[in-house]
Formats: sequence, structure tokens, C-alpha cells
Amino acid sequence: MLALRWRTAMLEAGLSAATINRRLCALRSLVKLARRLGRVTWTLDVEAVKAERRRDMSGPTRGEVLVALESASVRDVAMIRLMADRGLRRGEVCGLDVSDVSEDRRTLSLRETKGKREPVSVELAPETTAVLVAWLTVRGEEPGSLFGVTADTLWRVCGRVVGCRPHGLRHCAATTARDRGATLEEVATFLRHVKLETTRGYFDRSDEVAARVAAVVARP
Repeated sequence: MLALRWRTAMLEAGLSAATINRRLCALRSLVKLARRLGRVTWTLDVEAVKAERRRDMSGPTRGEVLVALESASVRDVAMIRLMADRGLRRGEVCGLDVSDVSEDRRTLSLRETKGKREPVSVELAPETTAVLVAWLTVRGEEPGSLFGVTADTLWRVCGRVVGCRPHGLRHCAATTARDRGATLEEVATFLRHVKLETTRGYFDRSDEVAARVAAVVARP
């Protein structure tokens, strides 16, 4: 009863199906472990929420991002370029420490990486390295957080500077890679996706596909 009430409360709060299902899965896993350890004798049977249609989070175009950054601060430029150039997630950017930047400024060690227990090393393009060096020149080399921002702060920065959610910049990076000739497999590697279906979801839009097919069918 408590689990069902919690599920209902999350639905009423407007949380996405993915978020609700992830939390319910964690709860079911906890009960399963407790049963295995002999702490309880029952199981938890609370159905997942049916996933709603994927929201359009394609974000701005590459050109729109670069234009918006012309009047942004050095710090904001560095944070946004890491997401738009390298497809970093919001948590990965916020979790960066100065010690995560290599001496030559060409590589980052990501500790706050989704689904990974060990740090992941990612290489940066020269243009991305340049904006990162510019920020380090302003910030200094003192130990500590690279940007000193929370996830909420980064969300507000992206909205104020570029007019999108942080994840929209990751979509922007993926779309730019695809439009410039990268294959689906290459984009998946670039985004560090385990499943190709996750990457395909960045591009598949049923309305767009239906519109293209309709145009073909309607030709004389």
C-alpha cells in the first residue's frame, strides 16, 4: 500500500515515467535483497509506469550554441562547450575537479559517470581544450571543483545562455555528429552509450518519419 501511494504521489508530482520506474526498480531490488538475507519473507509487486512518448529534447543547433556563447562568461562557455562539443552529461560537468584535467589539457577523467564505477577518460578536441584553458587561466590552478556549480545552477545557466536544458546540448552534440557523417555506432561510442537503442532514441521521431513517408506516398 505504501509503495502504491508513493507511485501515485510521484505521478501526481509530474515526474517522468523513467524517473518513477527507476525509483520503483531500486525499491524492488532492496526488498529482493532483504528477502535473500532473510530480513523479510515477502516480495514487492508494484507495476512500472507505462513510458510516455519521448519528449523532444533535441536542443539548439550547433550554430545557435556558438552564437549564444559570444556574450557568455568564460566559465559558462567552458561548461557549455564540454556538453555541446563532447556530449558530457550535467552530472559529469558538475562533478569535475581540477585534478581530473590532464596536464596537457587534452583529456578529462570523468568520475560522476552514469552507470560506471571506475573513472572514464575522454579526449577533447583542440577547440574544446582552448576554452577549458581559458577558464583555468581565470580560475587558477588551486585544488577543488573545476567549475564550482551544482546541477541546479548548471540547469539555470543553460536556460539563460542557450535557452535549453543541459541534456539538450548532449542531443546537439549527437545530432551534429550524425549530420557530419558519423554512423550510429560511432555516435554511440562518442556518447558512451551501452545500447544502440539508446542512441537511436536521440534521432528517431515518429512524426518526422511519418511525414517523410506521407510525402513519398502522395507523389503523383
